[in-house]
Amino acid sequence: MLFWGIGASLGFPLTVSAAGDGQNSAVRVTIAATLGYLAFLVGPPGLGFIGEHAGLRMAMLPVLVMVLLALVCAGAAGSRDLKKADQSI
Repeated sequence: MLFWGIGASLGFPLTVSAAGDGQNSAVRVTIAATLGYLAFLVGPPGLGFIGEHAGLRMAMLPVLVMVLLALVCAGAAGSRDLKKADQSI
């Protein structure tokens, strides 16, 4: 539970901060904030609906899918930034 709280409290601000770096930062911050707030509003009721109809174990499946998607996206974004940093040195 502690790690869930730490991840939730740090994930959104770090995402918005990362979106603000570079070109077209206003558009990227807008998209990150919109998706974040949409997830905060739709996620809990959606998980409750799935849990009520299919069970709690199945309700955690979308969470797992989103975590895996975030890991793939973070890996792709991180490798691009590292390549830019290596070229500038």
